[in-house]
Amino acid sequence: MVKLADFTEWAANVGYEMPTELHSLLDKSQPDQERDRKQEPMKVNPYPDKPLDPREQNSLLKIIAALCEKAGVSADQDGLDKELEKITETLGVLITARVIKKHLRKAAELVK
Repeated sequence: MVKLADFTEWAANVGYEMPTELHSLLDKSQPDQERDRKQEPMKVNPYPDKPLDPREQNSLLKIIAALCEKAGVSADQDGLDKELEKITETLGVLITARVIKKHLRKAAELVK
C-alpha cells in the first residue's frame, strides 16, 4: 500500500498536485516526522530523461480524480487551479494555474 504522503510527493515531482482538501487529510494522517519531511524542498523531476507512458499518465489522472472524489471536491471546481498554484509555490515546486487546470480538466474527463 502506498502512503498518501509518498503519493502526493511523487505526484508533485512529476508535475501533478493534489487539491487542498487532500492536504488537510494528509496533515491529519501523518506523524510529526512525516509532516516535517513534507516541508523539505522537493525535486521537481527525479527522472528528467524518462517521459511518462500514456498509460501511466492516465493512471495518475484517474488517481487524481479519485482523490478529488474522496476529498469531496470536483476536479473542475472554479478556483481550484489557483489555490493549488499557491500550494505548489509553498512546497517549492511551483506549477502554474494554467498547467494545473489542464491536468485537472484531463482528470475530470477521464472519469465522466
